[in-house]
Amino acid sequence: MLQNASSNSCQAIDDVARAHLQNVKTKITLLKEMEKQLSRMLSGCDDKGCYVIESLAKYELCTSEHS
Repeated sequence: MLQNASSNSCQAIDDVARAHLQNVKTKITLLKEMEKQLSRMLSGCDDKGCYVIESLAKYELCTSEHS
């Protein structure tokens, strides 16, 4: 059982958990940036046109790099 894990295997488990945590943090950061970009695009939509389509069609309208 896990209670009987040696300190070496405990360190290995800790390393894996830390790697997963870093992956989750990275994904959260990317999702927050995506949320900002989508909100910005949606705020530009009006009866004159759809800024979402324009933004997707013109890369230079992006405010940050994509990963």
